[in-house]
Amino acid sequence: MSARYLLVLLVLLVLLGALPAHALRCGTNLIQEGDTIAELFAVCGEPRLRWRQTIVFRIEQPPFAREQYIDQEIWLYVPGSSDFVQVVTIEDGEVVRIEHGRRGREYGGHREACESPSFGPQPGTWAPEVVLFCGPPDERRLIERRALPVAGSAQLAIVRQVDVEEWRYYFPAQRAYASLKFENGRLVWLSLKQLRDKDWPVR
Repeated sequence: MSARYLLVLLVLLVLLGALPAHALRCGTNLIQEGDTIAELFAVCGEPRLRWRQTIVFRIEQPPFAREQYIDQEIWLYVPGSSDFVQVVTIEDGEVVRIEHGRRGREYGGHREACESPSFGPQPGTWAPEVVLFCGPPDERRLIERRALPVAGSAQLAIVRQVDVEEWRYYFPAQRAYASLKFENGRLVWLSLKQLRDKDWPVR
């Protein structure tokens, strides 16, 4: 393995986000960052929700360019109503992050949670957490796919593909809808909008 390839791999790992290490306790056993997906499943079992996406990086090293794909899964564990939801990020079969969500009782699965931006999901929330909050969206669509430069020099450039999605939850009684914007599965924006005739979903 060349030194240049090792450098590219290191940059990709850093760009995916280094957060403080946490552990997930299941019974008397612990899962930590660096454990495999097989170990996670054996210790903690099936999660409440799974979310899967592919993170795409384009590596440009003139005159060549190639794409690097990272399979990413988000597993949500909900131990109990008074416990914090555990959000486990898995990349290429390895646990890379363990984050704490809100307490289980806050995830009611009722769309009304998305009717109130103050009390519902906040920016930074993963898409599967939003499903726990509000249930599945009425509409979901890809609205943009853009390239985000994340590192570069005259000899090497790394660009990350960002998929921007909009989710909508309709509230006909209030003639309103909640519009949620996600970037690569993370909520970045939520607003409640007036429902006009042209905004009604096509059935």
